[in-house]
Amino acid sequence: MVLVVETLADAKAGRRYRVVGINGGRSVYERLYDMGILPGTVVEVINQSFLRGPIRVRVGGSDVAIGRGVAVRIVVEEFNGPG
Repeated sequence: MVLVVETLADAKAGRRYRVVGINGGRSVYERLYDMGILPGTVVEVINQSFLRGPIRVRVGGSDVAIGRGVAVRIVVEEFNGPG
């Protein structure tokens, strides 16, 4: 199995990803924590804006928008498992 790691900013719409790390300071980590996005969390990318706008993801039954500046700090791997 090949493990492909990328950032959430590179993720494709309609796919699910597991967060493997957050490259940011305390404020970024706390902001993501408040959204329920932590290492180990599975997120589904709802859509990507063609104009480089925010990325909409579904996490824990809620839809949230994440700006590109934060999305490039979220390291993910594609996830095909349950839940």
